[in-house]
Amino acid sequence: MTARLDGRPVQTWGYDKSLPGPVLRARVGDTLSVAQHNGLPEATSMHFHGLALRNDADGVPALTQAATAPGAAFTARFKTAHPGTYWYHSHMELQRDRALYGPLIIDDPHEPQSYDAEWVVLLDDWLDGMNGRTPATEAAMLSKGMSSSTSGMSGMSGGKGVEARPQARSSVATAGT
Repeated sequence: MTARLDGRPVQTWGYDKSLPGPVLRARVGDTLSVAQHNGLPEATSMHFHGLALRNDADGVPALTQAATAPGAAFTARFKTAHPGTYWYHSHMELQRDRALYGPLIIDDPHEPQSYDAEWVVLLDDWLDGMNGRTPATEAAMLSKGMSSSTSGMSGMSGGKGVEARPQARSSVATAGT
């Protein structure tokens, strides 16, 4: 997909060709059904972060279930137990760095939800497609080791990029290029 970051087009991957992926929303006690159709050139998965789920819906390849092969589909179904704001993401190396993530909101049916607007904010230190960089090229560079000029910099953090938009309801995520 092509995403626009600070007005610049960048090539990346994404759920439903959006950055971030669509808001998935349910209420406590609902059965959430999320269909994943893998249009990527490699295997992928979808993990629902922060939720205690059965293994067959947890999305952690080689631990709780098999990855979804290219061209294949998988549907995760589970009952939502706890209200909160969570996120879903691929559990395959470097795929989160290519826009395979999005928000998951589980509403409390007892909350009045009497507000004028709701915003979902996701923060990311984006590099995919920026100046020819990809998560894979950066990982290869880092695996060679860092120069001595960067020693003592552990604990540094930083990042750019904020994506905020009003929530939209969705229950289908398609991974694709």
